[in-house]
Amino acid sequence: MFLFYFSITLAICSSALYHFSAKSTPANVNFPISLIVTYAVAIVVTVLIALFFPTNNGLASELKQLNWASFLLAVAIVGIEFGFLLVYRSGWEPQVEFKQLVEMMVDSDLKRLRKK
Repeated sequence: MFLFYFSITLAICSSALYHFSAKSTPANVNFPISLIVTYAVAIVVTVLIALFFPTNNGLASELKQLNWASFLLAVAIVGIEFGFLLVYRSGWEPQVEFKQLVEMMVDSDLKRLRKK
């Protein structure tokens, strides 16, 4: 059960941090340059996290197990990033406060757990 709550908490906090950061990106910065820096930092963080999850049969074996989904996920992530940067630059303001969003997500999870 710990993993479930940890995962939900991590997703909620990361989502809030994501939107705060995306909204705070300077309007005059070049999109691709902004994303290059973002992904460079993401690679460093991911490599550090990977140190805590050793591979069973080596890196080459793990890479061979990948399929098209990893590449399509990368394309989707870039689309999401560009989309939200454009949305925030166009002046969009979220209508739900962070506290309300957390309450909505927790309520939804509790309803789902009660059905089990």
